[in-house]
Amino acid sequence: MANLFISYSRADQDQVRPIVETFERAGLSVWWDELIDPGRRWSDALEREIDAADYVIAFLSRNVFASDNSYVAVEIERAHKQDKLIPVKIGEFTMSIGIEGVIKDRQIILTPNFDSFVQGRGFLRVCRLLNRGTTIAQEPKTETASDWLETGPSLDDLSTAIAIAVAESAPLATVTPLARDLERRLGEVLGAQAGAEKALGTILASRTKRLAAVGAVRYPETHGRLGIEIECVRFADPHRAYDLLLHVWDEFDGLRPALIDWLGHLTHTVGADTRLRIGLMIGTLARNRFASVYDNLIRPWMLDEHPATRDVADIALSIAVFDATLRSAVSDLVRDLTGSRDQKHLRAAVELACGYTGSRIEGLSLDVLKRVAQSKHTNFKVLEVMRAAVEYLVQQSMATEDQSLFNFGKLIGQLADWACRPDDGTPQRLPIYLFLNLMELLPLTAPATVDGLLSLQALMEREDTRNATAAVFEAALRDGGSDAFSPRESAQATLKNWQEEGAEADGPDPLLTLARAIYVACTTDRDRDRLVHTLRRRYTRTRLAEPSLDLSATPVDDA
Repeated sequence: MANLFISYSRADQDQVRPIVETFERAGLSVWWDELIDPGRRWSDALEREIDAADYVIAFLSRNVFASDNSYVAVEIERAHKQDKLIPVKIGEFTMSIGIEGVIKDRQIILTPNFDSFVQGRGFLRVCRLLNRGTTIAQEPKTETASDWLETGPSLDDLSTAIAIAVAESAPLATVTPLARDLERRLGEVLGAQAGAEKALGTILASRTKRLAAVGAVRYPETHGRLGIEIECVRFADPHRAYDLLLHVWDEFDGLRPALIDWLGHLTHTVGADTRLRIGLMIGTLARNRFASVYDNLIRPWMLDEHPATRDVADIALSIAVFDATLRSAVSDLVRDLTGSRDQKHLRAAVELACGYTGSRIEGLSLDVLKRVAQSKHTNFKVLEVMRAAVEYLVQQSMATEDQSLFNFGKLIGQLADWACRPDDGTPQRLPIYLFLNLMELLPLTAPATVDGLLSLQALMEREDTRNATAAVFEAALRDGGSDAFSPRESAQATLKNWQEEGAEADGPDPLLTLARAIYVACTTDRDRDRLVHTLRRRYTRTRLAEPSLDLSATPVDDA
């Protein structure tokens, strides 16, 4: 009898219960957190039961990613390391890159909702993976990537396979031209061989035959923003993509320069979604081949002139540091860049600190910004670089469905902490200056299809970022500054811009929420008067002082 551990969000408990009962009726021994003994520590119980289980079935719904306190990510990581994880994705949505990176080499079972899991093919597929029942066949053993390469695939097949591996789960219409470009580049390296290989590749004229030859399959996917169905491609074997790239990287030294050149070209020619996939795959590869991947790909990309290429390098590094053994090395590499007199190195340090990598390494963002700000490189404009880096990330995040790598709220919180607790080496106005410049980039509200902290509305939904934001605005409104920079005028301008934007938000008005938090933080009536004067076209003093009143954003006439 197989022992199962069920991993899920507590918000889905009622929907998971009938699934647990179905497994039990099938003769399986099931453990889920309802069975935790009162008084026992959750972490101890979870670790013990995962270790004792034969399989861990993780139900990944939107609710899993809506909570910062979810145990599911920890459970998945532990089950993955023990090679007993079966992920089940419930519905259409974008998962966090952290979890997606862990389960990428797993066979993911897709089902539109919890009910259809039992009623549809999801339950049967799990049973097949568990090898339950005599009428359910065991999954066929697939050919490994190295075995496939040993058979001497055509140049066309090899190019197609590598393109799928790099941009797996991308639309087929995106992958096909990538494969043709790689085929041309590899053909130039192989020289005379290319003609014969290309001729052999023409045997696989149809896309269906070509995909079958490399072990890939097509499947429909609904586009999150457009709501249309598009044809995507991935390997039937979930291990194939990583194994293929690792084998090609290690064994085909002669093809590596052409592969590197091709990847570099892709980084600034493909869309934001595909760049995320490329960064994810390169970062995953770097976790096991860090030195060579960093030297040949990531470091040159960090210093590249094209912002999209630097963006992919940042993604790749942020994925690599999910491996705790690499975190210290990457942290040191980024900090070392701040000691250089080369403008490209300083730019790379600030961009990494304010981007994906900085949000993954505790203290890195603040440390790098302080080092650069306190350096003697007077001709290096830290504000301009930081603003350009974050503005680019905000724009790219708005253009893609997956915002999970860009933790804007964490950067805001760190800058706010620096502004409220200035160090001896930096004047307080510098972190306030940096903070307010980032605030100028944020819209009042963001489209419903965009996740992540990319609007004032999103910042106000969390108590920590709400309080941090209010504290810096309150400090700025108290500081008249100088002719060079007035924190008060900058803060007032940003608040007025949000007031003029006037977009109606679903739920509480984000500007009113911020204004009330600032009002509470003010220590004198003069400071409160200044805030009221700034927002007098939208709110009265009473509305700012009385949180129990209606939170609608209806403008009021001037008193």
